[in-house]
Amino acid sequence: MSTLPESAQTNVRHPLGLPPGSVRGILALGITGLFCFHLLQPGDHDGRVPLYLHALLPMILVYFAVLGKSHSQAGAMFPAPLWLPRGTIRLLVLVGLIAPVAFLLYSDPQTLRHRMVPAAEELKHWPETLSALLGGFLLGYVARLGPWRNRPAFQDVIAWVSLLALVLFVVEVLIEVIIQPGLTKRLDPVTLRAILTAIVAFYFGVRS
Repeated sequence: MSTLPESAQTNVRHPLGLPPGSVRGILALGITGLFCFHLLQPGDHDGRVPLYLHALLPMILVYFAVLGKSHSQAGAMFPAPLWLPRGTIRLLVLVGLIAPVAFLLYSDPQTLRHRMVPAAEELKHWPETLSALLGGFLLGYVARLGPWRNRPAFQDVIAWVSLLALVLFVVEVLIEVIIQPGLTKRLDPVTLRAILTAIVAFYFGVRS
């Protein structure tokens, strides 16, 4: 149990005024949802889990590790993320990651293997993707050491920017599924994906 006085604990403000771990929980759920979407597209769709999503999956491990540490330190002094019953987001994330893999492993292993491997044209961009992930996370980890870390303006700005990045990932997926098939020349989203990956990783770095 935390040794801080209860009044000091309850006066701590977290990003957007939400319970601790809420924004990271939303990001973890968003990453999980995108993963499920790419795995469970109709069988006639040549969809694959994109490279950037493989890169972002470790951020879910960061979320689990940091949230577990914060809960062990603060006990039950703070509400659970998004005011949901404690453990709800972690359960949803685990189910969202395991269930589609188990379903395809049972029903169509070949499709699972196909969709879990990024396209060949994406794999050649792994240096940019990995650099965006590690660079964003490390930059965020360094930024958290500054005196501005607990200032509401800083917390809220990076929270909104990271959530906007997640929304743009969803928009990019919709473009990929709806608009791209009708184009004679496919758009190259590598730069956009790298920037958005860095933004999401930056937030996890700041809040780790």
